[in-house]
Amino acid sequence: MDLVMGRCRRRIGRFGDFTLSFTVIPSDDKTNRNVGRSVDGMATTRISSQTFTNVGYVSLELFEKVSKTYHHASITTKNIHTVIDACKRIKQLFDTDELFYINDNNDLAIYSADAEKYAVDVNLGNNKRLRIKHAIVTDELDNSLYEGVVIFIQTLSAYGFMTYSEFCAFIHNLEKVDFFTYAEQLITHQMMIQICSDTADKAISDIFDISASLERTKQLHSDVRENNTDETRSDKDQPDNG
Repeated sequence: MDLVMGRCRRRIGRFGDFTLSFTVIPSDDKTNRNVGRSVDGMATTRISSQTFTNVGYVSLELFEKVSKTYHHASITTKNIHTVIDACKRIKQLFDTDELFYINDNNDLAIYSADAEKYAVDVNLGNNKRLRIKHAIVTDELDNSLYEGVVIFIQTLSAYGFMTYSEFCAFIHNLEKVDFFTYAEQLITHQMMIQICSDTADKAISDIFDISASLERTKQLHSDVRENNTDETRSDKDQPDNG
């Protein structure tokens, strides 16, 4: 979890070449406070309600190793159902024999024409889109081949892979996203960070404010001398009973 330019970010997980995160942008300037009518039987009580406009979204992030560039797509409350539905349509086709097969070399292969036919395009709005298609995924460590998907972000030049297992986990985590709960938790976290930061800054400022420390020390010594002088005068004013 980190704080960048007023944004709170929570990493959900990594799935193949992609990272899934939840980000919320606090909007204090959009906070509205409304006072409602009194409750029946409680004439002095007023109902107060507050509406906080905090923009939260899921970010699908891809870092391309070759071009060393970042790409991302924002999944919001308005389009997350579309993304999940598209992913589930792709997932169902893994159970058929129309896409993957074992070739003459005993290697996993795919019917490219069918993979293209069953590809799904997802419109995210704001001129952003995803394209999800079945693909063969190669393990970089041992060159093993797995059934999986390739996901394109916006253009055909920005893409990454997930194995079938990673893709299933990706869908599961998307379905578990609770925009309201995540946003509230991250806003609370940011507020606590800010409070702790302000408290720490004040404490450090007080410690290293030498001028203020010297002034307080001088004042303390002055108060002590004044008290001693008052006590001495008081002793002299006492009658001598001897």
